[in-house]
Amino acid sequence: MLEMKKGADFDFATLVLNTTYRCNSNCKFCFNRALLNRAPEYSLKEVINRYQFAYKKWNISQVILSGGEPTLHPEFWEIMDFLLSQEPTRVQVSLNTNSLRFVKKDFTSKLNQLFNKYPRKRKKLALSLSDVDHWPAKTKIEKLKIAGIQNAINFSQKNQIKLVVIIAITKDNLKILPKLVKFVTKKINYGAAIVVRGLYLGTSMNEGQKQKVVPLGQPEVIETVKKSLKIILANSKIKITLFNLPFCYFKDWQDLPQVIHQTSPWPHELRISMRKGKRYRQRLFQEEVWSKKTCANCALNPVCNKIQNEYLENYDYPPLSPF
Repeated sequence: MLEMKKGADFDFATLVLNTTYRCNSNCKFCFNRALLNRAPEYSLKEVINRYQFAYKKWNISQVILSGGEPTLHPEFWEIMDFLLSQEPTRVQVSLNTNSLRFVKKDFTSKLNQLFNKYPRKRKKLALSLSDVDHWPAKTKIEKLKIAGIQNAINFSQKNQIKLVVIIAITKDNLKILPKLVKFVTKKINYGAAIVVRGLYLGTSMNEGQKQKVVPLGQPEVIETVKKSLKIILANSKIKITLFNLPFCYFKDWQDLPQVIHQTSPWPHELRISMRKGKRYRQRLFQEEVWSKKTCANCALNPVCNKIQNEYLENYDYPPLSPF
């Protein structure tokens, strides 16, 4: 992590609260795999203290509830109620989830009541469509994930909540990637973003998981992603983000400019990650996003930078990395 330089200015700050490492899934790309179902979790009191500390120190404009699967926290509803109740209403509350809890009607009903309790508060759902390797779904967990994603998308559309759907590419789901994308796009009519994500070799992966990583430069991968992007482009309500899929792989694709969303320059964004056992970690994205030496002389660099800006503005991660 990069430390924030003393006196540096930034446009907004995002607070990430990994409230629990309990999880009911087994996502191949999980950042926190080594901590799942074993690391300690925050209490409601600790969440309140960390939120208040971060807001006073950095004047945060977004808080992300993550994990693990944050909906499994024993005090999930109390934590969500606290975050949604905080002023000012401009501070967006984002729930990162694998959507499995959305298969339960009582869960969606209670979440709907809670969201309606704070109508002026900015809200976002970030859904992970992961580890679905067959279409139609074959295994019990795949069927539950598809049902959960479908319910979560319907929930966001009905309530006009900002939505992000993340689809990570692996060797197991590459062939059905266009079908997964089509399934998601057909459900969206209000507006959303789909993140098509290349899986990278994370330090917490075991050898079996590393074998699932797709060689991103292969023609088969490029053509499959192109086909998927064209499906997304057919829905004007959806924005596209490529994560770990640099545009240099698509330089001969004539429809590439349609993916670009015009946006003003985004000079600084500070991300604060608060974890159990550590006070906080800070990261300034500007220093990382525009410092890739291998991209400096590339003709597509201005294109990539526009996408970087769009992604940082909406989702708070740098999306493109050179290979």
